[in-house]
Amino acid sequence: MQIETQTDSSIALVEDLSARYAIHSIRPLLGACRAAARRKEFQVAVIGRFKAGKSSFLNRLMGVDLLPVGVTPVTSVITRIRFGSAPRMVVRFLDGRTMEPGLEHLPAYVTESQNPENVKEVESATVESGNLSRFPSICFVDTPGLDSVFAHNTETARAWMPNVDLALIAVGVDPPLSHHDVALLKTLYEFTPRVAVLLTKFDLLDRHDSGQVLSFVRDQLLRQLDPAPPVFPYSSRVGFESLHAAVESELLIPAVRRLEEERALVLSHKTSTLLNECEDSLRLALGAAEATDSERSGLNQLVLGEKDSLAEFKTQLRLITLHAAGGSRQHIAAVLEACQSPIEAALADELRARYPQWKSLAMMIPAFQEWLEHSLHQRLAQISAANRSVFLRPVDQASSQLVRSLQDFRNRLSERTFKAYGVRLRTTGIEMQITDPRTPDINIGKVFDRNWELLSMIIPMSLVGGLVYRHLANRKMPYEVYKNLSRLATQWEESVNVALRDLLAQANHRLDEWMTTLDGLLSRTSGESSQIQEDLAKLSAAQAAMRQG
Repeated sequence: MQIETQTDSSIALVEDLSARYAIHSIRPLLGACRAAARRKEFQVAVIGRFKAGKSSFLNRLMGVDLLPVGVTPVTSVITRIRFGSAPRMVVRFLDGRTMEPGLEHLPAYVTESQNPENVKEVESATVESGNLSRFPSICFVDTPGLDSVFAHNTETARAWMPNVDLALIAVGVDPPLSHHDVALLKTLYEFTPRVAVLLTKFDLLDRHDSGQVLSFVRDQLLRQLDPAPPVFPYSSRVGFESLHAAVESELLIPAVRRLEEERALVLSHKTSTLLNECEDSLRLALGAAEATDSERSGLNQLVLGEKDSLAEFKTQLRLITLHAAGGSRQHIAAVLEACQSPIEAALADELRARYPQWKSLAMMIPAFQEWLEHSLHQRLAQISAANRSVFLRPVDQASSQLVRSLQDFRNRLSERTFKAYGVRLRTTGIEMQITDPRTPDINIGKVFDRNWELLSMIIPMSLVGGLVYRHLANRKMPYEVYKNLSRLATQWEESVNVALRDLLAQANHRLDEWMTTLDGLLSRTSGESSQIQEDLAKLSAAQAAMRQG
């Protein structure tokens, strides 16, 4: 209870200071801490590259093969698993709706094969199992695999990471450890002090190799991380039950026994990070306030020298998005053109089967239009879902370039503030949100001109049936396929361009936010020194209280 009170007061203090000193750049971290303070459940997340064995580990934990596994990227949606008196599943959608389908329908909502690109707009799925009674108040989280071909899966997993309390990083033995794994561990230590490595697929190694791999991983982690996380060799296969038992007895069960203590530790860690970031900003403001007018002018010119090149830097960001947009139409059209012949062949087969059912011209015209619109819409929607990551590749590439450019800019600012005032700006991760494209808009034109439709009531089908069929199969249907594929290419091009414009706006907003924050901090004068010192004392007191709590 004491730590919650201290956390609440610390967050309130930072909210007040960030508003008074206009520290806009701290707001995302502030929001994450507020959410962590409200949360009562202890979240144990299994995170790692795709095919690392995350879902298999959780299935073994539940004692039932409930979560889908496979040799290709499977999980596409955040899946929570917790104890419940009766087995059930709750699916929450992005619009706030919930539903409770049977557990057997879980793959339909959380797998890449049955919910590609998350077209069903699922926010999360929560599974309750009576087999987890030994873990009350713990919520296990299965996250989408990182670094697969599906970029949206990586985005989903990374966006969820600030919510983690205990992070269990699944690392396969082949390769045993990569720089991506180490970078992931460093990122997670920003959000929680409780991190462990699950060295999966240990059954693939013989006794000699297993000892070498385990020693290699532990040595590398000791060299690159402080503190180094514990490493648990693991396999879900029969004959390796002792490895699973070790994870439970040495990591999970102790967390249950010390649940309130563990939760308090994680809360303290997140809040201390928040207090430290706020303190850095105020120390920068104090340095500016304590400098003489002439000193401040020179020092601020050193820090804000980047401001002189801000317009040029924004132009560079704009060129990144323009370059990505330039080849998007050709890139999208090439994919869709390859789909034209298969669609025409499939529709021709359907038309051949349906045409004899339309006994009159008057029945045929609306039936044909309804069938073709529905079938074409369905096929183009499937093509859009299957190729979404391909169509959005220019956006993904632009996003990565923008993030790198922004991080470089932020690093230069940090070096300048350190040279001028001895204070470095913290360079926490930068995220860019990609706008999702809309659903394809299919449009089918009239089968015939108006005169034919007026005459359709009196013209017998037996007289014109063959002529009409050839018109539909050889002219009308291929034209509608070509026209709607072209429309779809245009819609995707517009969606890509909207997403790129949005990314550019986010990047410019981030730049303006940083420079506005710096301007405000560096404009403090000597008359404000005492107030800044008083506020720094409050932050120091809050940090001391967090440590003692």
